[in-house]
Amino acid sequence: MMVVGFNWPVEHDNTVALILDGELVFATEEERHTRHKHSPGELPFGSFNKLFNFMHKNNLKPSDVDAFALNFDHKKFPLIKRYWAFRDNLFMVAFSGVPILKNKNFFTRLPFLDLNSLAEYFIKHIYTKNNEKMPDKIKIIPVEHHLAHAASAYYFSGFKSCAGLVLDGYGERDATSFYQIKNGNFERVLSIPATYGSIGLMYEASSYKLGYESLEGPGKLMGLAPYGDKSQYYNKLERFLKIDINGLPFYFDIDKKYRKSVNY
Repeated sequence: MMVVGFNWPVEHDNTVALILDGELVFATEEERHTRHKHSPGELPFGSFNKLFNFMHKNNLKPSDVDAFALNFDHKKFPLIKRYWAFRDNLFMVAFSGVPILKNKNFFTRLPFLDLNSLAEYFIKHIYTKNNEKMPDKIKIIPVEHHLAHAASAYYFSGFKSCAGLVLDGYGERDATSFYQIKNGNFERVLSIPATYGSIGLMYEASSYKLGYESLEGPGKLMGLAPYGDKSQYYNKLERFLKIDINGLPFYFDIDKKYRKSVNY
């Protein structure tokens, strides 16, 4: 069985991967081909081209792909987020040369803000552009974003059973998720909505204030944090990052008088 996975909706660090009979055999990031760090807002044309080259060298047919997996389940987005994601990706797809606006059937999907349909049009275009025969049926499998994160860690960990913690900027709705994983079965036992506070976005905002560019700072800031000393900033953080042992593990609570100092 062949499954191709790629980022959709397109945001950053856009990647294409191939799973063959349960084994990862190919992966590449679009930034390697455009030479733009994190490939923000770039459709993975170069990555798909490299994928097709890899498949041909290994006697695999692109037309034999069984399914395409996406790293978000857009139907679980809040409506406003779904709208912006659909709008932004529609513009990207349309202005990249995909003749989507000429297809009358597409307009029947517009009211549903159907990102899966957008992905399908992109797949058809990338196959046509590379003179590849398309699969008989394009099957699209949306994967919950945090499940994708947890799975990518679990399957390369070597553990059969473990706990998985995802601390993200945001997924569909959640910023933090906790999984109990046994023999490949994932059970989400806790999730914290982004509206309660996102540690990932907190690091992103903090690193931006320190002068780092978007996406560049959080990892560096996390690495530097253990070398720091408790200071006035610790006290500011303590004001709004609350630990609640009887409910959620943590939540952000920003009083009005502290909002200007926190600026988050």
